[in-house]
Amino acid sequence: ILPVLFGESLSEEEAGRTLIWKTGAHQKLGRQSWAAVRKGDWKWVRPPEQSAALYDLGSDPYETTDLSRQYPEVVEQLELLAR
Repeated sequence: ILPVLFGESLSEEEAGRTLIWKTGAHQKLGRQSWAAVRKGDWKWVRPPEQSAALYDLGSDPYETTDLSRQYPEVVEQLELLAR
């Protein structure tokens, strides 16, 4: 990610990496944890107390269309990575 932040292009290897991240919960601040996975153009995200959503960032970079019902096999694959 650092090359992108400095205006450089990613190598083919870097561009193909899968990113997995989770936030921590903080009871005093009222924050609940959530998780997300980015693999290729796919982004799977599970906000607190909501169903998971799937986005194709290649064609929908602003995450406006949830594709989780159309691609349940992708949801399952990315959800397994988030565990």
